[in-house]
Amino acid sequence: MCMLGHHPSHFAASNSVKISASRYRWTAHRRRRRYQGAVSHLVYDVHVDLLYFLDRRLEFIRYFYGSTTPVFAEIKRKIDAGEEPYQDHRDPEYVDEPAFLKEWEDADIAAHLVGAHCLAILQVTLQAFLTEYVKEIGCKHLLSELPKKGSWFEKYREMFLHKIGIDWRASGADIELLEQVNLTRNDFFHNVDIMTLYTYQDPRHAEKYPDTAFADPRVESVI
Repeated sequence: MCMLGHHPSHFAASNSVKISASRYRWTAHRRRRRYQGAVSHLVYDVHVDLLYFLDRRLEFIRYFYGSTTPVFAEIKRKIDAGEEPYQDHRDPEYVDEPAFLKEWEDADIAAHLVGAHCLAILQVTLQAFLTEYVKEIGCKHLLSELPKKGSWFEKYREMFLHKIGIDWRASGADIELLEQVNLTRNDFFHNVDIMTLYTYQDPRHAEKYPDTAFADPRVESVI
């Protein structure tokens, strides 16, 4: 997989070596000296720079969302403002619904779907990062010990807390928000109602987070 031409362990260094390429980043740390006769060898543990890849994926999610949703927001704005090509020339006597309602709803739903896919990418990115971290610290065996059923997020949180000794809450991260990312993603892909293109919380999500961070503010204002 490494495209540097040589395995990172072939690089000599006095302390530590950080080797970067356009597609792969490696960090090599000196671990011990091994003596074979009169020759000593430096042995390196090679670790992928996980934070680099995490940041890169998060950066892309922001780029993707920020580059697509304004297109749909502009369509809705033009419809609301009656700008071309969304000018209403109908006879008011025979109007029974807002002009360009379907076009407005299509743009609105499209923006929601972009958000759903961004949440999906974010969720798998978080899970992949945590999985690779567990492998990096030598605890790969813990992954096979995880229960088969239940929320992966809760299972990982418990594993880090009780098996690895890392309390996510001590980091200052908003754990509830991260869990809502996972639950909202699940709503979009598993709580599908064929009668509508919109998505709603499933009962489990609604019970745990009735005021979810991902609620549509227009629905909240009506409620």
